[in-house]
Amino acid sequence: PSAAGLFGAMMFPLWLSTFFASKRRKWLLAVGPLLLLLVYASGARSGYLVLIVSVVVFSTRLIKTGNKKFLYLLIASMIAMASLICYQIKYRPETRMSIFWGYLVASPSAKDLAAILLGDRLELWKAGWVVARENPTLGTGIGTYLIRMPEYRNLIGPIVNDNSCSMYLHV
Repeated sequence: PSAAGLFGAMMFPLWLSTFFASKRRKWLLAVGPLLLLLVYASGARSGYLVLIVSVVVFSTRLIKTGNKKFLYLLIASMIAMASLICYQIKYRPETRMSIFWGYLVASPSAKDLAAILLGDRLELWKAGWVVARENPTLGTGIGTYLIRMPEYRNLIGPIVNDNSCSMYLHV
């Protein structure tokens, strides 16, 4: 799910730039909402965050150029995404994404916000770095990350996971 969400989020700015540069926009009009739906359906926190950053960057660019037509399209896309998030929070409050948005809204400090956004990823990244440092050339082998984790328990502590939550460290 995270890969699908990140794909949708990273393709959204590419779609925007193609949409703005292209003269034939009719076929491209359907792609943007599909990418937003992909991010929503994946439930990937990282997908939402990448999407938000890309929208902010494009918004500032569109405000500077004064292109109101495309700015309205971008705003409409974000309203659609916000509506999907609100729907999920209201009608599916038990999902990880709903819980994440609830914490995000209620977060009182930057430290709490970082803890909410990253969750246990910092510890998993540290563990992944230890495993990568110990096996720099070929790694631990395909599908053996979880099996080999106990070998590094004295270096990483009681962390057990089937991946390092980082494609770079995991591969």
